[in-house]
Amino acid sequence: MVNSNNIEEIKKLNKEVKQLIKENKIIILDEFYDDMIKHQIKKEIIDKALVEGLHLEDCHLYPANVEEKHEGKNYYCVYKYKEIPFYLIEIKYILISYLKKISHITLFHTSFINYGSREQRKYEELNKKL
Repeated sequence: MVNSNNIEEIKKLNKEVKQLIKENKIIILDEFYDDMIKHQIKKEIIDKALVEGLHLEDCHLYPANVEEKHEGKNYYCVYKYKEIPFYLIEIKYILISYLKKISHITLFHTSFINYGSREQRKYEELNKKL
């Protein structure tokens, strides 16, 4: 359940992370580039996602079990965007996983998430409350 404390934490996190992004304090691991190639995600989409997406901690995206996806404290960016291939509007969701330090963020994984997935539903729930 989302409460007002969670909303304030999420707003604070988004402000902090977007400032690091604005200052270009981003480290990208090779695994992240491999994911971009594997899933055919363009750099422009990643850049836009980091600026416009919703940044969350483990406890916000996976409140029932924060250790479910990765060990340790991780952060995520969820971004919804539209593609128009062959005159059809296609809505896609992207998930970016990263580590956050005071001085920078380190991107280590990205992939698409399916409509109706737990991550997509949580993103929509939180996005409505922000």
